[in-house]
Amino acid sequence: MAQFWVGTTLISGSVFGRRQQAQGRPARVGLLTTRGFRDILELRDGTRSNRYQLRVPSPMPLVARPCRLEVMERMGFDGSVRTPLDETQARDAIASLLDLDVEAVVIGLLHAHRNPAHELMLEKWLREAGWMGPIVLSHRVLPQEGEYVRFSTAAIEASVAPVLEGYLERLGKQLEAKAGGPVRTQVMQSSGGLLPLTAAGDRAAHFVNSGPAGGAISAASIARQLGRDVVAFDVGGTTTDISVIHDGQPQERLVTSTDAYVIGLPTIDINVLSLGGGSIARVGADGVLQVGPESAAAVPGPAAYGRGGARATLTDAAVVLGLLPAGDAGETSSLGGTSGLSLSRKLAIQAVTRDVAVPLGLSLEAAAEAVLTLAATMVASGIRAATVSRGIDPRALALVGFGGAGGLLLGAVARETGVALAVAPAAGSVLSAAGFLDAETRYDTIRHAGLAMNTLPKESLATLARDMEDEMQRWSDRHAMAWGDKPMEMAWIAECRYARQAGTVAIPLTSDELERGAVDEVAARFEARYTMLFGHAHHNEACVLDALRLVATQPCAASGRRKSRTRPKPAGQALTRSVHQGGGWREWPVISVDGLGEDAVWRGPLLCDCGGVVVVREGETLSRGEQGLLILSVEK
Repeated sequence: MAQFWVGTTLISGSVFGRRQQAQGRPARVGLLTTRGFRDILELRDGTRSNRYQLRVPSPMPLVARPCRLEVMERMGFDGSVRTPLDETQARDAIASLLDLDVEAVVIGLLHAHRNPAHELMLEKWLREAGWMGPIVLSHRVLPQEGEYVRFSTAAIEASVAPVLEGYLERLGKQLEAKAGGPVRTQVMQSSGGLLPLTAAGDRAAHFVNSGPAGGAISAASIARQLGRDVVAFDVGGTTTDISVIHDGQPQERLVTSTDAYVIGLPTIDINVLSLGGGSIARVGADGVLQVGPESAAAVPGPAAYGRGGARATLTDAAVVLGLLPAGDAGETSSLGGTSGLSLSRKLAIQAVTRDVAVPLGLSLEAAAEAVLTLAATMVASGIRAATVSRGIDPRALALVGFGGAGGLLLGAVARETGVALAVAPAAGSVLSAAGFLDAETRYDTIRHAGLAMNTLPKESLATLARDMEDEMQRWSDRHAMAWGDKPMEMAWIAECRYARQAGTVAIPLTSDELERGAVDEVAARFEARYTMLFGHAHHNEACVLDALRLVATQPCAASGRRKSRTRPKPAGQALTRSVHQGGGWREWPVISVDGLGEDAVWRGPLLCDCGGVVVVREGETLSRGEQGLLILSVEK
C-alpha cells in the first residue's frame, strides 16, 4: 500500500489570520457558555505581552461577541449541580445562535471537566434543533481546570476543524486518484507525532504547529548523531522556527500562549520569528532598517523572482551580493536546488537600491550587507531568547541551520552567538519534510483528577489509568492506528501541584507504579522535583494530582529508514562566482556537496551547493560528517 506523510501550515495561517481565501478562512464560530462567562475569551487571563503598552488595542477574540450566548446553569468546582440547566432558556439561546449563520459551535461551561452532563445535554438539543455542523465540547478537547484555557482551546478546535477537514478530504481523494488505490496517510501534529488522516479532523487543534514540527524532529535526529545538545533554526519563506534539543529530544510545552489565544495541548517548544527569505526589507519613518515581519510570501515573492514582486527582501539582498546565482537572460541557476527557478539580478538591484540603499545613503552592496547582518542578528537574538533566558548557554550547544535560507545565515549566526560548531544538513531545504520519516504515530489523552495524594485511594490510580488505556485502544481501533506488528508504548505523566496553586509539575510514572497505586512515591518525587526547580518545598501542603496524561506512541513503517541522499556530481564542473564581502568583489569557488571528501577540509571563502547554499566565509572551514552533515567550524 502506498504511504504518504504530510505537514501543513494551513492551520497556523488560519489562526493567525494570514489566510483570507475561502479554503483557509477560519470558521465563524458560536459559543454557548455559562451565564456570566460570555466575555471570558475576550478578557483572557488579564495579561499583556507588554504590560507597559496600555494603549495597544486588544486582539480580536476568537468568537465575536454577538455569537457568544449564555445559558442558565452552573456546575460547582466539585461537579455538583448548583443551578440546573434551564431547558426553555437554553433552547431559545440555541435558536438565536443558529440564526447568526455560524459554521461551528463551541459548548464551554464552567467546571464541565468535572461534570459534563450539561454540555452533553446542550449538544443533544443542538442536534434536535437541526444543527448538522461541527460541535466542540470543551470537556472533550481539554478536560482540565482553567476555563479560559479550556474555552480557548475548544474555540481554536471549532474554528479550524472545517478548514482541516476540507483540506484533508481533498488531499485524500487526490492521493487515491494518483495512486490508483488506498493510500496510508499520516499527518504531523504540533507534538511531533503523527496521526492517521482519518483521525486528524477530530483533533484539529493538535495541528496548529504541524509544519514546523518536522524540522524539530530532524534536528533531534542530528543531535543524536552528534551526541550533544543543539539549538536549531529553520529559515523558511516567512518565518524562522527555533527549537532546543536536549538529550536527543525536542523540548515540549503543554500550553502555547499568544496575545489572541491560548492552546492547552502538547506541542514542540518552537520560538517563531517573523523572518524568512521573503521578509521585506525597508527603512522606517525613523530612518532605521527593518527586515520583516511583512513578507512577499511565495506569490508574488521577492523582486528577483520576476513574478510581480517589487519590494526588497532578504533573498534580493543575497542575490545582490552574489550569494545566490542570478542572471537576466532567463538561464536556470546551477546553484540553489533543482527547482529550475531563475533569479533576476537586475530586479534585485532595483529593489534593494530603491528600498534600502537610497533611504540609508549607502552603496548598493553596503545596503545588501546590512540586510543580511540584521537578519543574522535577529536570528541570534531569537536563539538567546530560547536559551539564555532559560539558563542555557548557547555557546555550549551545536548550532543547526536549515530551511531555504538557513545556510545563508549559518556562519553569521554562529559568530553572533559565540557557537564554535555549526551544522548544515546536506538536504537542509527539505529537512522539515524529511523529519516526518523519523516521527512516530502518537496519541495524547488527559484526565482531570484534582485530588490530594494523601487522601487518594490507591486503587483509584489504577482504575483511572485503565479507563484511559481503554479509551486510547477504542480510538486506535476506530482509526486503524495500530499499523504493523510493533506494540504501542505507553508513557504516563502525573501533573502535580500543591493545594491552592495553579501551575503543575510533570512527574513521569511507570505502569507498575500505577498498578500499585504508589501515591506516596509520586508525592515524594514531586516534592524533590519542586525543590530542584524552585529551591524550596511546602512541606505542610498536600500534593495534589491535578491530572494524569497518557502518551501512546508506535513507530511508523518509515521510522528510521531515512538515508542521506546526494545528487550526482556533474562531471568536469569547476564553478566560481563573484561575491561581495569585506568591501570588495572576489571570485569564490562553488563546490558541490558531492565534491566534499569524507576527510577533506575546505577553507573559506566558498559556496557549497547542497540543495540550497551554505556560505563559508574567511576564517571558516567546511567538512563532511556522517549522514551528509556539513560541519562548519567558526574561528573564535
